[in-house]
Amino acid sequence: MHLQDIESRIAQMVALRESFKNDVSIKETELANLQNELSNSRSKWVQVQAVLNELEHARESMVANSSALETGKMVFSGFYIGMPGWCNVNRDMMRHFIKSGIDMKLDPYFTQYTVNDVTSLDEAFFNTLIKRGMTDRSIYFNSAIPHLLKPYAPNSYKIAYSMFESAETCPDQYRDILNMYNEVWVPSQQCKKIFSNCGVKRDIHVHPLGVNLDMFSPAAKNHTEYTFGFIGWFTYRKRIDILLRAYISEFTGDDNVNLVIKPYYPGSGDPTEDIQKVIDDNKEFAKDANNLPEFTIVNKIVSVDKMADYYNSIDALVCTSMGEGFYAPGLEAMACGKLLIHPKAIGIEYVNDSNSFPYDCTSKVVGDDKISELCAFYNGLEFWAPSWESWAEKMRFC
Repeated sequence: MHLQDIESRIAQMVALRESFKNDVSIKETELANLQNELSNSRSKWVQVQAVLNELEHARESMVANSSALETGKMVFSGFYIGMPGWCNVNRDMMRHFIKSGIDMKLDPYFTQYTVNDVTSLDEAFFNTLIKRGMTDRSIYFNSAIPHLLKPYAPNSYKIAYSMFESAETCPDQYRDILNMYNEVWVPSQQCKKIFSNCGVKRDIHVHPLGVNLDMFSPAAKNHTEYTFGFIGWFTYRKRIDILLRAYISEFTGDDNVNLVIKPYYPGSGDPTEDIQKVIDDNKEFAKDANNLPEFTIVNKIVSVDKMADYYNSIDALVCTSMGEGFYAPGLEAMACGKLLIHPKAIGIEYVNDSNSFPYDCTSKVVGDDKISELCAFYNGLEFWAPSWESWAEKMRFC
């Protein structure tokens, strides 16, 4: 996230004072008109009650926003360790808030470090934020997956940062949670559309993520074979089965290629057996089932500051996902000078036909038990349905 985006949003919050005052005035006028019309007609009561609720929210927002701006103190609540993607986003946002002059207290979801999460320097830095007191911290910034948000911060100006990966909308539970905040931040226009479609009434602000160019930059690789890379959770939404099917259908062991898989595995354990099972289940599509192309599984923890080494070991990063909120790995790989192969329309908005290798993806599928394995809220929602044949064509063209 760019520092100027943070500074711009803080300036916008200042302007909100007058906006909230106007909202209160408008709602009070609307309420008076409805009450005059009410008389003996009970049918108007639902409208009156709805305006009353919005009026109360506008008043609370005005008071909370004024208080927040006067103190400039924030509680940042969310993951900073434990979930690789979210943690990277949250740690970067915290640093930018601090650079903008915000006095921050970290209220972490988890506190158990792993080598995959932070360097020792980060550990000392974030421990300092955790130890700070809670007094007079009137901005409550909550960054998490929608169903893990905690919208309970009385007398605070509440900002939710979240995202979702479906094609069009999200569950009603998410709408209700997000409407408990004063405003909502998202990383892409796709996420804004999803939350708006499901009925989120709060202002939704799009703040795209950034990439640390000091950490992610090009470097020469030390091998000659053309190498495809995959990084992500080993879950159905990421559709690693499509990638593996396309790979073995297009290449054989005689081709000078390699597919390097860096999975995040739910729970603990070695994903090698599960990946091998996916390959075995798709051997009927193989160009030569007895002479499969090379693939490598990076089954080890890689710290954030070492991920550039992974990107610089490949030639192209492949995303076969059914939907993304932003897809930060693509941005990191491109910063390292790598080609990104991806389906269009899934929420990756920092790419176009001239700086990446996209293919059209217009088919959709309704989420079932497979895609709902990691997140039950996916069930019944529409997701994009990438084609393995299209992947095979793109990979060969590289």
